This record gives sequence, C-alpha cells and structure tokens, in this order.
Amino acid sequence: MKERNIIHYDEDVDDLIISNKEENEVVRKNFMFDDFVISLTGSGKIVVLEIKNASKFLEESGFDADILKKLKSARLNIIPKNDFIFIGIS
Repeated sequence: MKERNIIHYDEDVDDLIISNKEENEVVRKNFMFDDFVISLTGSGKIVVLEIKNASKFLEESGFDADILKKLKSARLNIIPKNDFIFIGIS
C-alpha cells in the first residue's frame, strides 16, 4: 500500500499532526507523553505524531515557530535503537 505523508497544523489550538500512515493501516493505540501523542498500529508501528503547543515546543528547542505556518510537507523518521526509539521530523 501507498504511504501517505499528511501534515496538518491547527493554529487555533497550536496543534501539529504528522502522519506517515499507509492507506490500509489502522491506529489501535495512542500514547500521550506531556504534549506529545504517539499513535501506533496493532503491530506496534508508529504512524502518527501529534505535538500539542507546537509553537512553544519549537521555540523552546531553538526554532522559529513561524515555520509552522509555512510547512508544506514533513516526514516522520522512526529509528529503534536497543531500548529506545528516536523520533525525528524532516
């Protein structure tokens, strides 16, 4: 199946959603860690990352939050390493 790269920023609630979910995949579980919501399929694949208070998160990370209004595309990069999972956005 084809992977869909979907990005949505809701300025009213300052919410950024990035999804790399394939057409046939269904989200089965959501885990919330502070302002991050990570969505997994039944097989445990991470397919969606939601960042609440996204502009605050970017500013605290040293980035200009205005980039959120200009985003056209994004991709989740998931790297499992021993007992950790690195989640990046490109």
